[in-house]
Amino acid sequence: AELLLGVAGDETSGPNEPWRSTPYPGTAPPLAASARRIADAAQRLGYTPSRIPLAIAYRASGGSRGACIRCGNCDGYACAAEAKNDLASAILPDLVKQGMVLRPNTVCVRLVRSGSRISEAHCVNRVTLARERVTARLIVLGAGTLATPHLLLASGVDRASPARGAVGRYLMRHRNAIVLGVHERRPNPREEFDKQIAIFDRYDAAGSVQQMSPPLGLARAYLPKLLRVPASLLLSHTAGLVAIAEDQPRHENGVTVDESVVDRVGLPRLRVHHSHTTRDERAAATLIDVAKRVLREAGARFTLVHYIETFTHALGTVRMGLDGRTSPLDGHGRYRGIDNLYVVDGSALPRSAGVNPSLTIAANALRIGLHLSRLSPPTRSRSLRVMSPSYTGALVAPAQ
Repeated sequence: AELLLGVAGDETSGPNEPWRSTPYPGTAPPLAASARRIADAAQRLGYTPSRIPLAIAYRASGGSRGACIRCGNCDGYACAAEAKNDLASAILPDLVKQGMVLRPNTVCVRLVRSGSRISEAHCVNRVTLARERVTARLIVLGAGTLATPHLLLASGVDRASPARGAVGRYLMRHRNAIVLGVHERRPNPREEFDKQIAIFDRYDAAGSVQQMSPPLGLARAYLPKLLRVPASLLLSHTAGLVAIAEDQPRHENGVTVDESVVDRVGLPRLRVHHSHTTRDERAAATLIDVAKRVLREAGARFTLVHYIETFTHALGTVRMGLDGRTSPLDGHGRYRGIDNLYVVDGSALPRSAGVNPSLTIAANALRIGLHLSRLSPPTRSRSLRVMSPSYTGALVAPAQ
């Protein structure tokens, strides 16, 4: 996954760095001045700061894509230079050239079950509302932790699983919090990219702390006009750290469908139920304390804390496991009770860990894909269609 996404990092920098078979494919650039200040402050407090591995092209790779220019409009924004090695920039263009068909604005609204197989998928064009049916030898869901169980529950496929009561359950989302340190002088006056440092010293007990760039662009774009200038001024004097606390998987947390309310394409409303445990809150408090100490040591006069309430790191609603009574997926991502249905997104992960899960999701998807290729090697006369019930598109890929 790191090779495909061109991840740049430093394998010698962290206390929890795992064994590696190869070095990172990319080399992390020198630290920005603001990142160096955070790293030095952490070291003075006895922590061991490390570099954040990032899927960023710091060197041009040819073609229309450029190299990272180290601007401050990176964390949380689309990249104008296409230097972020995400799926849209680094993966899909090559797959399309190899024959994959990309189906934008296509919503998968139902999976039709015939015995122990999915016989067809019903799709709707969300612009024209035209409907079609798609048949496939294999169905691979990669819609994410909320949309994948949405489709399974809306299709009644949960009834085929011996772990029916776990479909849509065990929803996790990190207890994330942003800690801003307000400085007398601007800590990053050049507004250069500085999401570079992570602290893993409390990882086993709580999670991780990582650097972030204050969201100046968001404040300028979305706050009421009267608040834009003072908010931008305040944010320009802040340095940011994010506390990423691993949360507990609990059956009480999850999603359900409300059949009484149906949207324009025919999907029932999805309802999300989630609350954090006392343990989750304590883990977050531990990491917030670390972040505050580091920011004050780096020169902040005072700190502000903002809890993140979105589902950016949502995981676990169709989890893998050994016990078929509590885990809808087996160890290869196959949906128990259905022979030709696999799940490869974040919903498959049974634990959230204490870091951004995107690379783990990618690696697990590759692992399952390798299993599928060995299980039933496709030929040119047979097709493998990968359908995504996300609200932005569906993917249909040739077998080879």
